[in-house]
Amino acid sequence: MKMRTLLKITSAILALAVISCEKPQVDPQQPGTEHPGIEQPTPEVPETPELPQLEVNTYEVDGERNPFGSVAVSNFGEYVCIAATPAEGVENFDDVFEQDEYFYVAISPLLVGHEFDMMQEEKLFTVMSTMDGAFLESVAPSMTEEIVSGTCLFDYKEGVAAVEAHIELADGTYLSVKLSAEEPGIIVNENVFAIAGNQKPVRTAFCLVEDGVTALYITPAGIGYFADLEITTYYAYVILDSSKCHGRTLGVEDLIAVGYADNFNELIVDSREVKTTGTVNVVSDPDDPTHYVVAMNLDFDGTSLEVSFDGKTLDANVKEVIESKFKYEGKSYGITGVSLGYMPEKDDVYAVRVKTERNDELLISLPAKFLDGNAHGFSQSADLYIEYDGVTYSKANGSSGTVTVGVNDGMITINVTNYKNLEIIYEGPYEDLL
Repeated sequence: MKMRTLLKITSAILALAVISCEKPQVDPQQPGTEHPGIEQPTPEVPETPELPQLEVNTYEVDGERNPFGSVAVSNFGEYVCIAATPAEGVENFDDVFEQDEYFYVAISPLLVGHEFDMMQEEKLFTVMSTMDGAFLESVAPSMTEEIVSGTCLFDYKEGVAAVEAHIELADGTYLSVKLSAEEPGIIVNENVFAIAGNQKPVRTAFCLVEDGVTALYITPAGIGYFADLEITTYYAYVILDSSKCHGRTLGVEDLIAVGYADNFNELIVDSREVKTTGTVNVVSDPDDPTHYVVAMNLDFDGTSLEVSFDGKTLDANVKEVIESKFKYEGKSYGITGVSLGYMPEKDDVYAVRVKTERNDELLISLPAKFLDGNAHGFSQSADLYIEYDGVTYSKANGSSGTVTVGVNDGMITINVTNYKNLEIIYEGPYEDLL
């Protein structure tokens, strides 16, 4: 996302944290206040304007209707975003913000599928407009001074986002928009995670099943690997016998453990150490081992935890490829696969084969004793060499080089260089051909 776009969106969202919403105080001497014994005139109720019926991807400003030429969908953190401009041919989401006129909405996943009142809604949303005659710097919870009223319905299903908004600006201008666009790469999750009433959408869940025990970890953070839980703000967990993932209500005494982590305060609260009351429901899907339904309603010595989750879980055993780099002749290429087997007719010499996005393969030959995760130079063995692109790099051919290969817990680590034109750094899964 371009910096200009990022700053606009970020500033609008962060502003919510520093603005409070105060109720106005009424002066009893001001006109319009009722006084006993004085006949009060019947107040006139303003006529509610009829909302315009728009075609998809059109907008209307004070009765003048025009089409949007380009509409794009994206996401910013956990927010789902849609942006539109009258300009045609703008395919990239970020480029919409480079146009003179645009309309933009970003909302929390908790608001997907719900029509909300912009003047009353407390869940996070942001509306911006640079449309001619309908400028809105930023409308959000506690930031509604630019409008008199406004409603918005934002839906997102199967990759298609749809928005309909009707807004009366502070200067009396009426702005209506109706948008729709497709972006199948966004994942919207309306599941809820709340500690002490601080509600957030669930974005990731992990599952670990071993020896008849199921452990589930649920977090508002959007992460891809179990090890990253330690860098999230919060996560909750429940550990129980797999036979109890039947959907019936369980008490704390029916579980092995349940708790949550507040990493910001370096705190783990566990039912085995803190007085805990409440209920838990867990359902495993017999047709899909990654699908779980979890409901938690718990109290940890005065601190509440509520979790509602229905969705796919990630395998907690899958580890992140920390770094992957294949560099040859000054250019970097992706690594598409790694395998470990034996060199032909040499059971004491291993062959590590690295497939690249160039649709070719690099071979690393090394003695079995060198598969120890330590660095070894070409000069240490005639069986230690590299073959790539028709060239063999070895001590016998006058090459210098260092090879490091180690295997641990289903992962392989590779760090190779010939100090000239070839470098490989990889840590991740591999195909075991031994």
